[in-house]
Amino acid sequence: MHILHIVKASGVAGYENHLRDLLPALQTLGYTIELALLHPPQTPLTDFAAQFQQQQITVHQLPIAQHFSLAVVKALVALLRQSQPTLVHTHGLHADLHGTLAAKRTGIPLVQSRHNDDPFRRKFPINQLNTWLGGYASAVIAISHYLNRFVTEVERIPANKVTTIHYGLDPTPPNAPLAPDANGLTIGFVGRLIEQKGVEYLLQALATLKDTLAFQVMIVGDGNRRAALEALSASLALTDRVQFLGWQANAAAQMRAMDIVVVPSRWEGFGLVALEAMAARKPVIASRVSALPEIIVDGQTGYLIEPGNVTQLAAALETLATAPQKRQQLGNAGYARLTAAFSVAKMAQATAAVYTDVKR
Repeated sequence: MHILHIVKASGVAGYENHLRDLLPALQTLGYTIELALLHPPQTPLTDFAAQFQQQQITVHQLPIAQHFSLAVVKALVALLRQSQPTLVHTHGLHADLHGTLAAKRTGIPLVQSRHNDDPFRRKFPINQLNTWLGGYASAVIAISHYLNRFVTEVERIPANKVTTIHYGLDPTPPNAPLAPDANGLTIGFVGRLIEQKGVEYLLQALATLKDTLAFQVMIVGDGNRRAALEALSASLALTDRVQFLGWQANAAAQMRAMDIVVVPSRWEGFGLVALEAMAARKPVIASRVSALPEIIVDGQTGYLIEPGNVTQLAAALETLATAPQKRQQLGNAGYARLTAAFSVAKMAQATAAVYTDVKR
């Protein structure tokens, strides 16, 4: 079976990292895989494309300058007619829109994946657009049970079309023997510095602990909130404790130098960073929102707190800061849960089952 995946990306984050695992795994199962990569004209994502090409996955790079481009639809129609895939599989709103129109024009069956529950998706006209797009899909994959409910309730896509398939992640051996600082606690955050991620809650919680705990903080990532967060860190007198490390090519590796990973998000379609922390055997403190409770087992692999509750976050940090054996216990349990429930093979096999159902 020949599958053409379509994604629009301006950087490499959650579902881009997901595709780096999924597409080679599908290829291993015997599928012929191609990728149409829609990208801003000034951001060709050459390195990202090269990672697929090195695994014999053909990548078609298509620049897109607006939210909707008739030229991109036409280019995808031409690509589908030339490539003649068995199925088209789209990821993200821009890919759903352009890919659905191209698949409809060429009569090729379509699978869509829903990766997030951003607030704008609840509002007109985006909710109506996704309802309309979902009507043309033979199947829709939701990456969490929470997002499955969102798709059926908000986007009004029939439940019999929607399948939940969690992201998968396989632990890889560390490239270098990084380890937490033996002289103090290292607390970490990995992700985009945007409103969704709630990094200010972490900084505010740390400010309440700075006079009673010795710690250092690693903030790995970049985004439009970085300057504001750096200013907040300074105003809370945390400048000497908090390092803003920017985007890192292998951010998951940075987790090996952390004692605790914090995911203080306001919402998450899934929360791949939590799996990355579990792969590094780190305890996770995460918001009890969206899909995160499907990943973190409260009290067993980490702690769940109410979103935006700085007091709860500070208390959880203080508890783990003074209990190294508990940190190790939670981290080991998280690793065991990752390998049992969230493997790449399991994700790929479930995706392949959706393709088989569509072609029956």
